[in-house]
Amino acid sequence: MFRKHRRKVEDTLEGEEDVLEETADEKRIRMAKEMVEQLKRARHDEEESSEEEGEDDPIHAALYQALRTPTYRPFAEKVQVSPTSTPQWSKRSNGCPTCLSLSENNSFCIVGDKLCRVLEYDLEAQRLVHTFPGGRKTRFHKDHVLSVACSPTQFDGGNLIASGSRDSQIRIWDRRARECIANFKGHNDAVTGLAFREGTMQLISCSKDRTVKMWKCDELAYVDTLYGHVSAVHGVDCMAAEQPITVSQDSTARSWKIERETHLIFKDPTPPQSSIECVRMLDHQSFLTGAQNGSLYCWLTSLKKPSCTVPHAHTHTHHPSTPTPTPTPTSTSTSTQPPIKALYPCMSTPVHPSKVIQKSVIDRSSESRPQTHTMGQDMCVSTEPNWLVSIATCRNTNLAASGSSDGYIRLWKIGLRCSSIEPLQPIAQPGYVNGMAIASTGRFLVAACGTDHRLGRFDFERPPNAKNTLVVHPLIPESVRLDIDDSDDDEMSHGAPTSDLHTHAASDLPREEGELESDFDALSSSEAEESSVED
Repeated sequence: MFRKHRRKVEDTLEGEEDVLEETADEKRIRMAKEMVEQLKRARHDEEESSEEEGEDDPIHAALYQALRTPTYRPFAEKVQVSPTSTPQWSKRSNGCPTCLSLSENNSFCIVGDKLCRVLEYDLEAQRLVHTFPGGRKTRFHKDHVLSVACSPTQFDGGNLIASGSRDSQIRIWDRRARECIANFKGHNDAVTGLAFREGTMQLISCSKDRTVKMWKCDELAYVDTLYGHVSAVHGVDCMAAEQPITVSQDSTARSWKIERETHLIFKDPTPPQSSIECVRMLDHQSFLTGAQNGSLYCWLTSLKKPSCTVPHAHTHTHHPSTPTPTPTPTSTSTSTQPPIKALYPCMSTPVHPSKVIQKSVIDRSSESRPQTHTMGQDMCVSTEPNWLVSIATCRNTNLAASGSSDGYIRLWKIGLRCSSIEPLQPIAQPGYVNGMAIASTGRFLVAACGTDHRLGRFDFERPPNAKNTLVVHPLIPESVRLDIDDSDDDEMSHGAPTSDLHTHAASDLPREEGELESDFDALSSSEAEESSVED
């Protein structure tokens, strides 16, 4: 018995020595092989489950593809506004608003101001619901709140709010408990932009310290830091894909590919290069940026240069004390549309809004690849271009808006593959438009306007009639249908780019349920005929 026990002990000691003799490289190879085997087993299980569920069925595949494809909505053609239209409602504020974020269900919006506060407005009740305090005498934000973001509604109904301040801190607020539940510290300078990744609780922040950081709000934890910008980062936006877009004072926009740990650089081609102030994504393959030189750029993620540019998108408006040049007798207009000379004062003659940009429609049928086109060179040249302070887009549509300090909110219609930008009728709005958002239904636009620029005071004189207020402007009347019907098929072929319009034809877009059912009926009838022929 003693000898047998001794042999067992010796065998175990030899096994332990073999394990201890394994080097780090051998251990790494062994773990990699185990991981590969686990992936193979998981893939095999998925294939078996898919065969059991019948995913090879063409009808099931078509329905799955239709659900994955975002629905295209041509909203720009349905906008009905006028320069003299009044806001749907407005709310005055003591502090200058600096940023705005609209919830996914369009029921409430969050505003940050220069009094270190975070304000929650109920858009349905049209009132201020709650004020999250701030200031030097509180334990919350000690300086101007420069960025806010609302969490997706899929998670607890969008209960969490993120706010970034000039004190370099990010605070997470609970709307229901009315308290601050977390404080993210990591930036070394002002937090200028915040954005939640769609469908997740992943928060992306940018700062003047030239870094972009990622956080997990469901776990209240830090994730990673992205480096690349050589100057202050001014804005960030992100959709469902893990590829955020950031803009910086270094005259570049960068698309970060988190999984590959790389990023693409988009440089401002307009000399002299200036700081890019704001960014908004139209879909996951196109985005808009606004620069300090007054230019509006439309980009495709597959091109390094902007596919379309509008220089001096917000022209300099004359001060009331400055005499406006009188029009010549030949410049009288007989059109029933109201002249917009006051809206574009650098023009010598009144022109219909759809004719402001002469090169808005471009024929790309004979082009082998997309090229860069500059819009509005025939329009005007302003000696004092207004900075583009904010941009708003309605996702997966052809509708966008830009704000500055010229007294108007400009609405834009984006063409196919960002080939053109056509101006729509602008909306009169005095002051600095520091934040904007368009409802997902396209029915209204929310703007946070103030007497000063969101990042500071750069003008000797404030814009005339400027007030610190939150305004809601109606865009599409309730009487206009928003669903896609047969009458919109022609618009779809000439509309704005969506996630699939860049790679597929307009005929590949998702259609109505009735059309899908008719296709499936035709498919089933053809299969039945084939089976009868075989019988």
